[in-house]
Amino acid sequence: MSSFESLVRSATVGLGARPLDREALPPRIARTLSHPADGDALPRGGAGRDAALALDAAAAYALVHRVGIESAATTAVTLPSSSRQPVPDRLSSLLSTLMADAGQHSLLCAVLRFVRDRGMAVAPRQAAALLGGHIRRGYDELVLGVMDERAAAALADHPKWGVYARRAALCGGPFDRDAWDDGDCLGRLFCYRRLRAQDPRLSREFLTPETLRKQAADRRAEFVWAIGTGLSPADEPLLEKALEDSKENVRKAATVMLCRLDGSALVRQAEDAVRRHVTVERGPMRQTRIACTPLEPGEIDARYWLDASLGVPRQFEPTAGRLMKAMICVPTGRWKGLIGITASEMLQAQAAYDGEPMDLEWTLGRAAWNWHDAALAAELFARDPTNVEMVALMEERRREEIILDALESGDTPRISDMARHMPEAWTPRLSLAVARTIARHAPTGRSQTASAHQARAFHNLSGLLAALPTACAPEAVPEALAALDSIAVEGQSAHRLDAAVKGLALRASFLTIVDQETT
Repeated sequence: MSSFESLVRSATVGLGARPLDREALPPRIARTLSHPADGDALPRGGAGRDAALALDAAAAYALVHRVGIESAATTAVTLPSSSRQPVPDRLSSLLSTLMADAGQHSLLCAVLRFVRDRGMAVAPRQAAALLGGHIRRGYDELVLGVMDERAAAALADHPKWGVYARRAALCGGPFDRDAWDDGDCLGRLFCYRRLRAQDPRLSREFLTPETLRKQAADRRAEFVWAIGTGLSPADEPLLEKALEDSKENVRKAATVMLCRLDGSALVRQAEDAVRRHVTVERGPMRQTRIACTPLEPGEIDARYWLDASLGVPRQFEPTAGRLMKAMICVPTGRWKGLIGITASEMLQAQAAYDGEPMDLEWTLGRAAWNWHDAALAAELFARDPTNVEMVALMEERRREEIILDALESGDTPRISDMARHMPEAWTPRLSLAVARTIARHAPTGRSQTASAHQARAFHNLSGLLAALPTACAPEAVPEALAALDSIAVEGQSAHRLDAAVKGLALRASFLTIVDQETT
């Protein structure tokens, strides 16, 4: 039979030397050839007709090949049943809208948290889209937390997302011993976080100094930070060993965890150093003075001071820096018993280190952060209103009053600094104050060039503008949206404003969906 290879050989050596046998053409090819007008079946004889036959046969082979390509073999996948409720259609549509807009990442995360916390799961196709566009460090566990068994099974064999699909069950299910023993480092981290939340005591059997040391260098700090859930004195041996880690971020995490353990060896050693090197004297007119003396070489275990884990500014010479770290590690409520005055009274005293004036404000500010001391933070802020990071530590009502005063004053640089320390969720009063402040400082008129001053003021509010769609109180969303939708700006400011208006509108849609689904 004249196969395609035979046709190629005839064309190569010449039809005169190797003519085609029309009777030998495969039936499928012969049926595909066009019939001549005179009704003959196929051209017969002669060089011209042999050439025509060859061309027609080649065309027929090409046509048959094109229409006869077989579909790739497929295997039916039977997905397991889901243990979770699927995301409702309207909420799924909203998720798709948010996924398509890079400017709405914060709102997307808020909706994903809602889905995860309600025990719902996205469809496998949407899970694949989330993995493809939003699986980034810091959000990977959130994305995996909205995947169920069906999504994990559908993506299990994917060359890129398969490994994430296998980790999905670790984010929302019970502790999996096999996943801990056989999984990769990130999978074990997910397992450990779940176990830490479920049973801190049992978690200590799995994360030992030896197993921590074997984890990937860029993940060890995350294991140490996870110890903060259910932190207890039983975690101290592991944290002590972590202080010797080669990575500074691991040592920093261990130092912070040990500082939170009232009574840890680190805290006791810091208290002993303070007793020896910080004394209180009474000067003229009963003025309080604090005298600090240098630590002796080797007086404090060197491994506690390997690096700037507690953030002591570089300008302080080494011995002063070590003493400052010790003071930061002392619980703020212990100062009265150690040196006879409270942390608040220390702020009012004159301090000196080795005879030279020393300002304790920075040190006590770090201690307030370390021990979450709201009262000390309020006093530090009252002493220096530019120290806006103290606002985040304050009691909620006091913090809101300070923020509202700043918004009312129109001091946009100060508002910009304060924006980084605002709560994640705002009250209705604060939400509307933010929206109205933004509207008040907007450089109005798209057809006019905003002044440099207006543009700078509006830029200072960009942090609040970006946070508004997610942080705004639900009941304040319509008014906040109306306040922003009524203004018009130009240039880069217009992009920020448009993103915020769109975000608020999407947040309103989300709240409507939630309300309808829960009533």
